[in-house]
Amino acid sequence: MWRARRAIKGLRSLSKKNITTNLSIRMTDRKFRALIALHLALTFGSIGAAFLPNSYSPALSEAYANEPTPAFLENHLLPLAIVSVLLAVWVSSIVGLWMFKRWGRALSLYATIATLAITPFFGSVVLSTGLENALYEAAALCWGAVLALAHYSAINDRFKATS
Repeated sequence: MWRARRAIKGLRSLSKKNITTNLSIRMTDRKFRALIALHLALTFGSIGAAFLPNSYSPALSEAYANEPTPAFLENHLLPLAIVSVLLAVWVSSIVGLWMFKRWGRALSLYATIATLAITPFFGSVVLSTGLENALYEAAALCWGAVLALAHYSAINDRFKATS
């Protein structure tokens, strides 16, 4: 019983500032860049998994082929232009984050918001396997961690020190 009380008293004595400081000290430039590299590896792994032989049933493949094309995709130039711009912005934001540039941090956040805003207009254009989904979701989690660390960890100071 006294151990439980002592543990509770110890937990109460920890302040939020101490917890945040202790957690943020562990993040280094190398670990941050490793997380960016992991995000890239998972993203390209997800793209590569799309080219592996799939295990869709013929009925599912036929049903997917008969799905109507979203109106947004009728004109091929508009989606191609939007995706090209977002891809260029995404690559630029990765470079900015890698080099700890302040604009890279902001650009990565704006690119994420723009991608989330435009995605619903593409409709269901991809039929993906479990491996593709797993890799894509893991990449999305890594990207969220990169954004959070860039804004709310000790790495944040590195972005403030550069222009």
